[in-house]
Amino acid sequence: MDSENISKPIKIALLSPDQKPDSTTFIQAHKKNLKGDISYYYKDWTPTVLEGVGPLFNYLEAIVNLFKNKIGGNRLDYKQQALKKSLAAGNYDVVLAEYGITGANVFPICQNLKIPLVVVFLGMDAYYKPVLEKYELKYKGMFEFAACFIVMSKHMKQKLIKLGCAENKIIISPCAPANMFFGIKNVPDGRNFIAVGRFVEKKSPQTTIKAFNEVLRKYPDARLTMVGNGELWEECKKLIAELKIENAVELPGPLKHEQLMALYAKSIAFVQHSATAGHGDSEGTPVAVLEASAAGLPIVSTFHAGIPDVVIDGETGFLVEENDMIGMAKAMIKIIENKETAIQMGKAGRIYVKENFSMEKHIRIINEVLFNATQSEVRVSGL
Repeated sequence: MDSENISKPIKIALLSPDQKPDSTTFIQAHKKNLKGDISYYYKDWTPTVLEGVGPLFNYLEAIVNLFKNKIGGNRLDYKQQALKKSLAAGNYDVVLAEYGITGANVFPICQNLKIPLVVVFLGMDAYYKPVLEKYELKYKGMFEFAACFIVMSKHMKQKLIKLGCAENKIIISPCAPANMFFGIKNVPDGRNFIAVGRFVEKKSPQTTIKAFNEVLRKYPDARLTMVGNGELWEECKKLIAELKIENAVELPGPLKHEQLMALYAKSIAFVQHSATAGHGDSEGTPVAVLEASAAGLPIVSTFHAGIPDVVIDGETGFLVEENDMIGMAKAMIKIIENKETAIQMGKAGRIYVKENFSMEKHIRIINEVLFNATQSEVRVSGL
């Protein structure tokens, strides 16, 4: 049944590890836009705070529960017990868990309370080897119980199938760009490239810098702004100094939306060299790539995870193989030397993203999944 035909709003418990995670603004989009009576739980992989109410337990209760668990063999830890009590009192129709790790921790509670569970996989929870090893058994139980899994890409869908999830439980719905990005009028000013994202291994910012250094050999007036922060920020700053390109590469840190939109408006292209990290971590479908396409910028990126789902190589941007630094440099040079083609790529990207990856479409899919989950029979265990 289409969610637009639902007359009575369903009660949704939305669970997230953080209250307002800067790098996962789509979780806040779910909170704001989903159709239903939403209660927002956050803080930790087993959420311990209910927004508007406060912590679900005090530490005295936690100590008592730990003691009871040792004596009685309770399979739920004190965080799970506190969350179970709150979810039971809330009389929810469905639980939406952001990240597979959250879903793995809360599925026994949902199973016990007969509450349908929908889980959103976002990236590291599907690829990061230490997580997959730690949660292997919990994932198996979650895959069996949960009604549906939302994933960010075709690549991630295949990964979940390999992990043991039934294919018919998986829905692909990448995170969508906010509508404000479609309103940006892109008028490139010079040879300015932009990168936006966390400075972490799977985004390989050092490769982007090295590739841009090759671009500078031919076009010394080119410029690159890399927005964001993260564990590799200092290393990247050091690399820029070693290459003596401080005058060409700027690291302003995180920026407000207004500042970011101003940069998109005057940049010639968006660049991001995503690559599989040593510990297996990969992207889902990077929101920044979608935002840049929505803003009318051609994309220079890689054949990595969900990126080929949203960037058409040769039509809305250029994609190169992971760790191909020279290939990325050549792609950026093509953008510089073929300005009109680049502008047409940006326009084509905006149309493609608007037609296939809009926030409205994403929210409609999630609404339908949540409603359909409430219509399914819930299996119960003896927890």
